[in-house]
Amino acid sequence: MFRDRSSPVVARCGSAAALALALALVLPSCGPMEVRVPRVAQPSTGKFQYGKFVWFDLATSDVDAAKRFYGELLGWKFSDLAQGDAGYTVVENRSRMIGGIVADPEAGDASLWIGSISVPDVDRAAEQTREAGGVIHDPPQELLDRGRTTFVTDPQGAAVSFLRASGGDPPDREPAAGDFGWVELWTSDLAGSLAFYVSLGYTAGGLQIRGDEPYRVLKVAGEPQAGVVELERDDAGSGWLPYVAVDDLSATLERTVALGGQVVVDPDPEFAEGQAAVIVDPTGAALAVFVAE
Repeated sequence: MFRDRSSPVVARCGSAAALALALALVLPSCGPMEVRVPRVAQPSTGKFQYGKFVWFDLATSDVDAAKRFYGELLGWKFSDLAQGDAGYTVVENRSRMIGGIVADPEAGDASLWIGSISVPDVDRAAEQTREAGGVIHDPPQELLDRGRTTFVTDPQGAAVSFLRASGGDPPDREPAAGDFGWVELWTSDLAGSLAFYVSLGYTAGGLQIRGDEPYRVLKVAGEPQAGVVELERDDAGSGWLPYVAVDDLSATLERTVALGGQVVVDPDPEFAEGQAAVIVDPTGAALAVFVAE
């Protein structure tokens, strides 16, 4: 969705290493097969769309602030699941589960949205990450209901989870307001990032959207699954940026500021006809908002 930026957004996303154990506070703390988080597809589909981002979790030190912000901004609803001394919150949009919030007391102002990619073999994806120079923060493990998962940072430092979901992946649908609708990798090492994700099974291509330079995408079976944006600053790091659909971009950006968030990348008429922007919530997590076609 967005073009080349030397933005503070990915500098935040690039702080993923500081959240290396974010999910570990909730997911593995009770040992294998003891923690229950919901399936990503309800009802179950029994079908998998490998390479698709099927879930997003927000790791944050201030769950209440995140719930207030996103509830008022996007109309999301929340259900809290008790996990002993830890906590996990399910995010719902229009009565459908779309993500979660992980309580991470160590996050500080470095809260982060972490996407889960559907893969056929979680253990193999983790090992490929390690072999390529990435870091495995949560070893592959089975979670009741959710499936087999692992949390890593890729060789360029972008945080991501790999998931083989129990019950299959959610079906494709056109994003309504409040739904996740796209995701981009913002990276200062374009060649390295593309090479790594191609090694996981993607093909790298381009879409001619506007201007002379093609918009780079990662595809599976010819279908675009994610965009890749090259950053101008070599020290900007690398991070995944999810996009959420909204009905009215201007009103959303006004409410973002009124609710204590920031607009860090304004709408740009040179791309997406000015119908997208990047915000940072009051807990420090970056998120893009866009007007769905």
